[in-house]
Amino acid sequence: GRPAAIYPNPAGRGLLGASPVAASFRSLSTADEGSYETCRAGATSFGRTTLERTSTGYGSGNAALAYKVPTEQGSFVLGAALNETRYFGRNLDFRNRNQLSSVSDFFLPLNDEVNVRRFAPGEGPDELRFGQRLVTTDDADFLVDFDPDGNGRINRPLSFIAFQTFGIDLAPALFEPGGNDASAFLPVVSPNTEFQQVGDISEEGALRELSFGGSVEVARDVLVGGAANITIGTYDLRDTFEEIDDLNQNDGTGGTVDFRSLRLVRTLESDLTGFNLRFGLSAEVAPTVRAGLTIETPTWHTIEEESSIRLRTDFDNGDRFVYGDNADEDVGRTTFDYDVRTPWRLGGGLSVQVNGLRLLADAIFVDWSRLQLDDNPKGNLFGTENDLIEDDFYPVVDNLYLIYIRLF
Repeated sequence: GRPAAIYPNPAGRGLLGASPVAASFRSLSTADEGSYETCRAGATSFGRTTLERTSTGYGSGNAALAYKVPTEQGSFVLGAALNETRYFGRNLDFRNRNQLSSVSDFFLPLNDEVNVRRFAPGEGPDELRFGQRLVTTDDADFLVDFDPDGNGRINRPLSFIAFQTFGIDLAPALFEPGGNDASAFLPVVSPNTEFQQVGDISEEGALRELSFGGSVEVARDVLVGGAANITIGTYDLRDTFEEIDDLNQNDGTGGTVDFRSLRLVRTLESDLTGFNLRFGLSAEVAPTVRAGLTIETPTWHTIEEESSIRLRTDFDNGDRFVYGDNADEDVGRTTFDYDVRTPWRLGGGLSVQVNGLRLLADAIFVDWSRLQLDDNPKGNLFGTENDLIEDDFYPVVDNLYLIYIRLF
């Protein structure tokens, strides 16, 4: 038996002949490879950039302890184990030139995401509601409203943030009363200018399972066990994207603005907790042959997510506009809590010992169509997703085969 046997089959702990303590140290190297290709006007390529990034993470792997309770006959073992079930650490970066598309094009709102009203010079409203900004010119005042529904919610946070930092701006000459209000905005990077794009995506975090359980020999060479399992985990995503006017083609002439660079940072932080029960049976069915069965209840996960957006825009004259640093700049910051319930798991395994050679085979059945997302008590936000899971996910059987060779 192994101290970590409480993780796959808690009954296996009863095979321990002593009260051990064990731990492991993890070193995981992840290599990401990809390609990034952009084009000039006329669809000629700047060339393909090959992306290669290797990241190495270190940390605790598994740890376990067990206490073999003294008995007159049979076996009774209690124990606890901490297992790292998944590590998220990885990085990817890229760099290339572009002339066809800027991220500032993506900042532009759609027509139902903004409302623009024109007033005579000096006649614009003195008091502004949430999401409203007043643009004044010599010829007119323009009320820009990113909450056209008046419900206290910005329809598209990224457009509002870009407007705050001049990542997009209102072009009064393009405004037509009764027309498409969104068409009155222009991106900070002018079309057909050439610039550099740089990106970096990093992920960090891990999932761990803390198990408390025991095993008892209920008959000769027949063991049953159970474990209560607590899942804890974190996941952090940081997505950084930059555009740099290194050729100074956006210099304020020819219909351009004196744009220098922009930097968009999007983050997501997730905390996960979960709980389930696992039960197992292990029996010697023939000399040197042992079989096992496991059943695992659904895991009830609670996930808390926080996301944020930070945008910085720099201009050739030294002006810098930033949104997302101050506590009151909370557009784009969201918190969302929801639950995930995983399906039941059924497993079986077989172990054959031949002298110093041990052969093992395991199979686990999971019906992933039973996965459920729940946002209670907010409503039924995941109704569509749950229907897709039920229609598109299928039962699977995961197989594992191992060979142990004892050399000494």
